[in-house]
Amino acid sequence: MSAENAELREIVTPSQVIASDPSLLAGRGAIKDINGEIISIFVGLKEIQGKYVDVIPFC
Repeated sequence: MSAENAELREIVTPSQVIASDPSLLAGRGAIKDINGEIISIFVGLKEIQGKYVDVIPFC
């Protein structure tokens, strides 16, 4: 994993706001609420790839 990817990853919990940038889209393991904030639906690792914010769930 490169240093750039390490900066984009963090542990998140369900209902945690993980991004509020309007240019980003909710990917796997995340939803976008009515206010445009991206929220985690799993306990896992947040990962931003391109314009998508994903949550990789822990087993």
